[in-house]
Amino acid sequence: MVAARHKLDNLTVIVDCNGLQSALATICASHRFVQPIYDAARRHQDLLLGLLTQAQMRDAERHRRWVSALVQMALSVDGNRAVLESWCARWLPLGEAAIDAWCAALPEDGAGAAVRARAALRAFVASTGLGVA
Repeated sequence: MVAARHKLDNLTVIVDCNGLQSALATICASHRFVQPIYDAARRHQDLLLGLLTQAQMRDAERHRRWVSALVQMALSVDGNRAVLESWCARWLPLGEAAIDAWCAALPEDGAGAAVRARAALRAFVASTGLGVA
């Protein structure tokens, strides 16, 4: 869990000086990333953890809408596509490493959760119109 937290901290702190770069880096906080924790909390009747993760999933959805609109606006300027795609090439592997580390610490279906979260991350980036390798 500490390794996952460290990777997530690096993703959010290192790029904080660049708003769009930060936004692209933090999309790994998608509902797919938090959903297994929410599901486990519900199964084990952990009301507080369930409410916290539900709030995080709602915030992640709001964030995805904001990032989508921002990327669309940025793509309307010539030359921005190459910059945004280079950022994705740089930060997606770090986001995926954070997902893997986080999901490895999950008590149930960590490997499956990681596969679903990585797929959701790449699908989201692709849905913004950016190419991902």
